[in-house]
Amino acid sequence: MNIRHIAAIIPLIFLVGCASHDTDRDFDRALKAHWSKVSETDFPLPATTPYDSDANRRDQYLKGYADGVREKLSECKNNSLTFGDRFLLSEDARPYFDGNRDGALAVLERAPLINYAVTQEQMNKWK
Repeated sequence: MNIRHIAAIIPLIFLVGCASHDTDRDFDRALKAHWSKVSETDFPLPATTPYDSDANRRDQYLKGYADGVREKLSECKNNSLTFGDRFLLSEDARPYFDGNRDGALAVLERAPLINYAVTQEQMNKWK
């Protein structure tokens, strides 16, 4: 490959990089717009819990669930999702911990639907 070929390829790489960068920004903006329409009220507390036999533990689970929804929804709205395991500090914390995990999962179950909708919108713009 001679210098002329390299000189022709470098601007093409730069242009492709710029085009995909703009597309990524458009997708991120559209994703944020879709998530901004999602509210905590779209994720009602579950009618039953694994802790229904103990009112105190049930309340802890429901508080954890609401917190999990709030935290994960905030992450989705800010395009700053975090994943990982949390360590259970004590068995007494288990109801809250379980509820928090289940609330976060409820939000994450919505993510593929939103990603699909945004992808379809973006593809329609390119047509």
